[in-house]
Amino acid sequence: MAETKRRARGEDSIYYDRSRDRWTGSITVGWKPDGRRDRITVRGRTKTEVKDKLRAKHTELAADVRTPAHYTVEQCLRDWLETLNTQAATTVTGYQIMARHLIELIGAVKLADLKVRDVDFALGKLAERLSTRSVRLARMILIQAIRNAMVNDLVVRNTADLATVPTVQPGRPSKSLDLDHALAVLDPARGLLPYWTQPEESACGHTLP
Repeated sequence: MAETKRRARGEDSIYYDRSRDRWTGSITVGWKPDGRRDRITVRGRTKTEVKDKLRAKHTELAADVRTPAHYTVEQCLRDWLETLNTQAATTVTGYQIMARHLIELIGAVKLADLKVRDVDFALGKLAERLSTRSVRLARMILIQAIRNAMVNDLVVRNTADLATVPTVQPGRPSKSLDLDHALAVLDPARGLLPYWTQPEESACGHTLP
């Protein structure tokens, strides 16, 4: 009886999964103790999309990085916000509010799948209602959050670094708010914000970072 050939480490497999109506690709990265393949699996609507995702996974493997399958932009931003323990409370509050805007737009996107066009889309939407200064802040926050993920070996590439900030067209007065004005407007409604956007207060009534 001929032996079944085992797929080599790092070798790709691409096939059409009719049950999911998606193209599926996998990379064998080793073998589990029970003898089954240890595989990384990706899916997409087209074969080309799957090939691109497999290429990105190979880059991660070369850098010894494996992004959790369900790690999203929202979780990335939340994790970064948790590291802000030396900034002033007002600064942290501003970052939290801007992170909430980003989460509303691209929070559900898996970090490993985040594209520059996704970030450009989010910044473009923010530019419709916020000042250029505030949109720059949003981009900076996303860059820092992804850098934090990179430090923790959760992603290889910082797509936010490659995105650009749209500006208001010359000659057209901006009706948008900058962050300082946005904070002034939102501060009275702080109780309506999610708990993770609200700074804590001490028993003496002072705001804690």
